[in-house]
Parts: sequence; C-alpha cells; structure tokens
Amino acid sequence: MPMEKEHEAILRTEHLGYAVAGKVIVEDVSLAVRRGEVLCVLGPSGSGKSSFLRLLNRLSEPTSGTVFLEGKDSREFPPRQLRRRMGMVTQQAFLFPGTVTDNVRFGPRQHAEPFPEEVVEELL
Repeated sequence: MPMEKEHEAILRTEHLGYAVAGKVIVEDVSLAVRRGEVLCVLGPSGSGKSSFLRLLNRLSEPTSGTVFLEGKDSREFPPRQLRRRMGMVTQQAFLFPGTVTDNVRFGPRQHAEPFPEEVVEELL
C-alpha cells in the first residue's frame, strides 16, 4: 500500500449536522479516522451521540455537512451497501417481537425475499 494511503482517513465528516423541527441535535462535527485508529464518542445522555452515529451509516440523513467513507461521499453508496461496509452496534439489543428465528427472518421478509430454513439454521 502506498505510504499516502496509510495516512488517509477511512472515515471522515465535514461540518456534519442534524436538526429536527428546528432543534439542533448534531452541530458542525468534523473529524477524520485513519486505518488502525479507534473513535470513541462520549457525552451525557441526550447530547446527540446516537444521532451522530446514525448519520454515519445513513440511518438518519444529515441536514448539513457530509460523511466520507474511504474518500467517497456516503450518499454515493446505496444504503444497503454502505451498511455492509460500516456497521453499528447499539448499546441496547433491539429485537422484534417473536423468536430469535423470527428476528433472523425479519429483514428478508420485509423485502419478500425467500429465506430457506437451512440458511436460517446456518446463521444461527
């Protein structure tokens, strides 16, 4: 890998912001995370940490600024492709009503995709 690639940000935000009904939730966040670095987001309850993280993989859309993944505007990725490259693990587990198997089937069911029993078993 060329030397300059090692120092490029794999994740970068420029003036990222998010407001709902005139209330600013995330304001003017600019940062760069390079390969091998770890980003930690700290703050009191209600300070916008989760909202900021949701902006990174487009679970919410920014009202200002831009998120870049490996130098490319994240809006250029289809959401599904972006989320395959940049996951988010929440503090609290989120399960849909029903069994664990029902939860594994939830996504494909929303898109009327076939999901054979052997695939479910393999994933579990």
